[in-house]
Formats: sequence, C-alpha cells, structure tokens
Amino acid sequence: MRLHSEKDRRVQRTKQAIQDSMLTLLEEEPINRISVSRLCQLAGINRSTFYTYFADPEDLLIHIEEELVREIQDRMGSFSGESYLSQLVLSLIYTMNQHQRLCAILFSRHCDTAFLDRMILLIQERVLEEWGGQHGLSPVQKEMLYTFVARGCVGVVEHWAASGFMQPPEEVATLLERFSCSVTRMLESAAPASN
Repeated sequence: MRLHSEKDRRVQRTKQAIQDSMLTLLEEEPINRISVSRLCQLAGINRSTFYTYFADPEDLLIHIEEELVREIQDRMGSFSGESYLSQLVLSLIYTMNQHQRLCAILFSRHCDTAFLDRMILLIQERVLEEWGGQHGLSPVQKEMLYTFVARGCVGVVEHWAASGFMQPPEEVATLLERFSCSVTRMLESAAPASN
C-alpha cells in the first residue's frame, strides 16, 4: 500500500511539474508555438514521460482548463435561491483569485477564447433556469440579456487579470453584481410583453 501511495505522489509531482512548465511557457508565447521538447526540458522530464500523460501541448492545456471547470462546477452545485447570481459571481471571482496565474494566462492573448466561451455556456443554463419567469422577458430576450451581461462580465474580469488582480475580489464581485442588476432592471423596463 505504501509503495502504491509513493508512486501516486511521484505521478502527481511529475504532472504538476509539466503543468507549471506549461504555464511558464504560456506566459511568454501562444500555445501553438510551444513544443513538447521545450516543455520537457523545462519540467526536467523526458518526452516519453510527457506522452504517458498527454498527447500534445493542446491536450495538456485542455486538461488544465478541465480541472478549473470541475472546481467551478462543484461550487455551482451548492448555489440556489434568489441570491444565486450573487453567489455564483462571488464564487467565480474567488476561484479566479485563487488561480491568478492560470486565469491571467487564460484571459491573455496567448490563449484562444474557447475556454471563456465554454465558461459562459456552462453558467448560462443555470442562470436562465434561476431567472425562470422573472424580468418579463421572452426566452430569446433572456438569452440575449445573459449574453450581454456575461460578455460584459468577461471584459471586466479580463481587465482585472490584465491589471494584476489589484482590486480585492469582493470589490470586483460587487461591481459585477451591480452592473448585472442595473442592466437587468433597465432591460426589464424597456422589454415588450413576451409572446
């Protein structure tokens, strides 16, 4: 049993070294310019070790993103009620703050927008479900409202990441919630009766 747990720890250390090396390289250049050779050299491993766990640098990046998505999904499962959106925004901001280095990279020009698009879609279903019959908007109008608010929130978070996460997470979460509520109220009052 002890031998098995030591092997598990060694595997975890190796995977962590590979992931840390990937983040270091992504801070310098886009994913399509990162080679397995450079990753292995920086991580202090050979190519066969890399290929034991990952197919290529893109596969490694997807793995890193999936870990973050799972963490966010786990947190989302515990939210409910009227304050769902507030809970969600605060949790997302805290998660990003805990993973500043990774989020700064994912929100940078060195990564494509696929991760951000996935996050927006992941959260969309739950938010629209929570909104239910609120806001006097048709389903299509709610989707448009969600897209508008979500893309605006992404812009604020991109700015926060680009500025080095200088503002406290509570301040950013409060700002996003205020923006979202203001837009929702404004559109509610302007929305035609739903069909």
